[in-house]
Amino acid sequence: WSSHALRLIAMLPTFALLLLLALGVSLLASLPKHLHLHRTDDAHFLDKFASDARSKQTLAFPAGFSFGIATAPAHVEDQLDDAWLEFARKGRVAAWKNAVAPEQRIKFWSEPHEEIHLASELGVDTFRLGVDWARVYPQGPDGGADKGVLVKYRNILDEIKKSKMKVMLTLFHHSLPSWSAELGGWTNATTVGHFVEFASHVVDAM
Repeated sequence: WSSHALRLIAMLPTFALLLLLALGVSLLASLPKHLHLHRTDDAHFLDKFASDARSKQTLAFPAGFSFGIATAPAHVEDQLDDAWLEFARKGRVAAWKNAVAPEQRIKFWSEPHEEIHLASELGVDTFRLGVDWARVYPQGPDGGADKGVLVKYRNILDEIKKSKMKVMLTLFHHSLPSWSAELGGWTNATTVGHFVEFASHVVDAM
């Protein structure tokens, strides 16, 4: 093989990449010139809101618009032992590497008052939070629900309401109890029954 031939062979990946790019451009060119996207009323409102913000006009939400904040137990609750924590300990949650004492999250379980106060000071009308499955059933489905935990969640909801905010409650925000993850999580059909039992207890308690 000559050096010229070897150089040509070495350039083959580049030629292949250029060919793929050319094909991609060709496909894009063949798409309809005008794509009509379905836009909800909320999307149209956000367009107007952004336009008003740029023109420095008075900003106002339309009647019935709910403006709030959102949290999740796996993100904000301390003293929580769930599958998400194990996932983070294995180095698979980048944000945990940049935080001091990340397992404490922001102490919403032990000190919820500050976050509720800050949300109220923002002037939002809705506070979304979750009830953690692992906290309610720390010993698994056969161990029964922890009634003390349910009482504390109820107290947190009451405090949010007293702060003139509506509660939006989430029953599952991607974080499984460790015992459920060990059983296969949602790939195990029994998980559905366990979750229904958990959800029923929460609904009754709240």
